[in-house]
Amino acid sequence: MFKFGPRLALDFGSYESRFYLAGKGVVRVEPTLLAVDEDNRVLALGREAEKMLGKTPTDIHLSRPVQRGRITDYNLSQLFLSYFFKLLASVNWFIRPEVLISIPASLTPVEKTALIEATLASGARVVHLVNQPIAAALGLQIPLAEPQGNLILSFGGGVSEISLVSMGNVIAVRQAEWGSSDIDQAIVDHFLKKHKLIIGQKTAEKIKLVLGSPLPLTLAEKEGLKRMSKEDSLFLRGDELFIEVGGRDEFTDLPRRVKISADEITQVISEQMKILLKIIAEIMHNIPPELITDVMDKGIVIIGGGALLRHLSEFLTSQVAIPCYLADDPASVIIRGSGQVVENLDYFNAVLS
Repeated sequence: MFKFGPRLALDFGSYESRFYLAGKGVVRVEPTLLAVDEDNRVLALGREAEKMLGKTPTDIHLSRPVQRGRITDYNLSQLFLSYFFKLLASVNWFIRPEVLISIPASLTPVEKTALIEATLASGARVVHLVNQPIAAALGLQIPLAEPQGNLILSFGGGVSEISLVSMGNVIAVRQAEWGSSDIDQAIVDHFLKKHKLIIGQKTAEKIKLVLGSPLPLTLAEKEGLKRMSKEDSLFLRGDELFIEVGGRDEFTDLPRRVKISADEITQVISEQMKILLKIIAEIMHNIPPELITDVMDKGIVIIGGGALLRHLSEFLTSQVAIPCYLADDPASVIIRGSGQVVENLDYFNAVLS
């Protein structure tokens, strides 16, 4: 506890939210998800709501109050934050936390205002904002004061953003309203188009986690995946790895199973990667000449939950001719950096947005 109440840092993501309590570190990671009934009453939040995915009756709706990095449902955002503020920081009418939120660098003034207002209405006493590229630089232990260019690619669930950071400032940024969840949707679409099979998002995500890669898997990798997998639906045939997937037939509505190869999934994912390549190319055209050497020497650091996609860094390196590296624990880089700021708000005052 602090003299005027607790301090919290928040990474309020489209698919996952991370909470950092000053003095304790990261104390909670929860899906940014609520289950509500027809009267808009909240039945479950976070992981409890996630358990209902694909299993809810028609009168229960699962809602994500943050879409593509921006608040789209003010009331549900407020209810989500209020619940976890009370749970994590013992917030009440007397004890109100000071909250720091990391935000996409491309957020507009109106969107910033909506976020601040929702957080204040959730029980916060004061709200500070920090650009995610700055928080990421701190989480990556990049010295902010040095006049060197650093390219950081954030690959999240609903948004991808690449930023050039130098001397504590965001020099250039490019964003795509596309993330790892869109790969799941592409897999869903592929099954429907090619196999006439309807599958759910959770099934598509599972396929991505088991077989997903933008580069073809080697035979050794396929054999290793089969050997380590607990899935009976995964099997080798010659030098190809297959997974058997169940769904609903598009025409008969009856249950049906199909076998799909790892190479087929690779084709779907590599096609999706064009969006990442596009924003990388766009920012490369906008890097000041004085910083281009830094970028070529240091390469691109990849962060975010989507960065865990198998062979992502190798694929990007092969396409952009600049070394691309996966950060340690990429999903928590931004909250680690935000935690540094919230622990030392006075020191980091200059980087607050």
